[in-house]
Amino acid sequence: DELVVLHDVHKMESTFPLDTDVSNMQGARNCYYQIYTNFEKIQIPPSSSSTSQNLPPALNYTISNESRVELPRIDVPKFDGQLLNWPKFRDTFTSMIHKED
Repeated sequence: DELVVLHDVHKMESTFPLDTDVSNMQGARNCYYQIYTNFEKIQIPPSSSSTSQNLPPALNYTISNESRVELPRIDVPKFDGQLLNWPKFRDTFTSMIHKED
C-alpha cells in the first residue's frame, strides 16, 4: 500500500511538461514569430537602379556575385530501418551533420 501511495504522489509531481515549461515554450514561439515577421518586413527586394537611389545610405548596398560561395554537396546517409544498422547510421549522421567541431 505504501508503494502505491508513493507512486501516486510521485506521479502527480512528475507531470511533464510542467505548466511553466508550456508557458516558456509559448513565449519563445511568440518571440520567434515576432522576430520572423519583423525580419520579413525589413527584407530588401532585388533592387533596380531606381529603387536603390531611393534607399537611405545605410540600406543602399549591393551584393556582388563574387561573394557567393558554393559549398560542396553532402550526401546525407539514409537509415534503412534495420535495427542492426542503426549504430553505424547514428554515428555517421552525428559526425557529418549534428556535431560542430
